[in-house]
Amino acid sequence: MNRVTVIGAGNGGVSMAAWLSLRGCSVSLYDKFDQALKGIKKAGGIMLREPLTEGFAQIDTVTSDIAVALQDSELIMVVTPAFAHG
Repeated sequence: MNRVTVIGAGNGGVSMAAWLSLRGCSVSLYDKFDQALKGIKKAGGIMLREPLTEGFAQIDTVTSDIAVALQDSELIMVVTPAFAHG
């Protein structure tokens, strides 16, 4: 799998984006709120620290534009609360 879009930049989405990146996927991270993406954009990625995986995960696209986030994606992961799925 080459390109994955993660929708939602809360705790779950950010963790999933970092985990996928550290496993070789090209990751696009989308959130409708720019504020949720600000720190990730500034850093150029996410530092993941968990018991089995640790490292800096480069996130290729960090955006609040859904069309940009979905471009060329092979898999879309929706990592949001159920009320946000619609």
